[in-house]
Amino acid sequence: MQEDELVAHYFAFLTERGFVFERDYSKGTDSTCTQIYRFRRDGANWLEFRVLSERERSLVVCARGEKRFPSPEKKYAAFVRAWKLRRLFSKEKNDVWLLNAELCREEISRTGTLFGIAL
Repeated sequence: MQEDELVAHYFAFLTERGFVFERDYSKGTDSTCTQIYRFRRDGANWLEFRVLSERERSLVVCARGEKRFPSPEKKYAAFVRAWKLRRLFSKEKNDVWLLNAELCREEISRTGTLFGIAL
C-alpha cells in the first residue's frame, strides 16, 4: 500500500464525516520537500499533517479560519504511553499514522470536536 492510501485508510472515519482527503507537497528554499496530507471540511476548517521525514512531522489545524498547532502527544500523554506499551512486544508495526488516527479518534470522543473543528 502506498503511504497516501494508508493514510486515507486509517483516517476513513474523517471522510465519513464529510472531510475530503488531499495530498500535496511543498518545495522549500533549502531543497527540502514537505509532504502534506490534508483533510478539508471546507475552506476555513481543515486538518493537515506536514511530513518532512519519517520522524519529523507536524500537525496544523485551521478551525474557523484560525490556524492552530496542537500537540496531541502531549495532551493525551497517558493514551500515547498505553498505546505504545500495547505494541511493545507485539509483531504489529509501531505505525505513526495509526497512532495519529487513534489520537484524532480520542480527541473526537473526549471533546466532540477535532481540535476545534466542529463535527
